[in-house]
Formats: sequence, C-alpha cells, structure tokens
Amino acid sequence: MKLEEPELPSVKTLGVQWNASEVVFTVSIEEMDLSICTKRGLLRRIATLFDPLQFLAPYVIRAKMALQEAWLRGLEWDE
Repeated sequence: MKLEEPELPSVKTLGVQWNASEVVFTVSIEEMDLSICTKRGLLRRIATLFDPLQFLAPYVIRAKMALQEAWLRGLEWDE
C-alpha cells in the first residue's frame, strides 16, 4: 500500500470495509423481505451476521430480542 498515491485503498477484512481516504468503516447487509419473515428465517439472518468490532451490536441485539419473543409466543419454525 502506497500512501503517497492520490487515491487511498479500500480494504475489506472480516466483513468490514475500511475506506482509507474517507477514514470510515462500512458494512453491507442484504435487505430482508419482512413479508415472509419466520422464526427460521430470522435465525438464519442472525447467524449470517459477523461483526467482530461490534459496530452492529444495537441491531443484532434487537434481532435476537425479536427471536426471543417468537420463542416466548410459542411460534413454530415456519410461522
């Protein structure tokens, strides 16, 4: 990596993109279709999140709380 170049690199590691020129971290997440949201689908989406720096922790916690609510309501996997 040459820092003298006019365009600084953008590096992706562990699912987190670091843009050196803007000094920002970005994470890309696919949008979830809520019309077919099931307990199984919610668990699958939560399991795909990899956030080693805990940038997404407020959102991951809300998703896990929604899954917990589904368990407490006694919903089946595909309800």
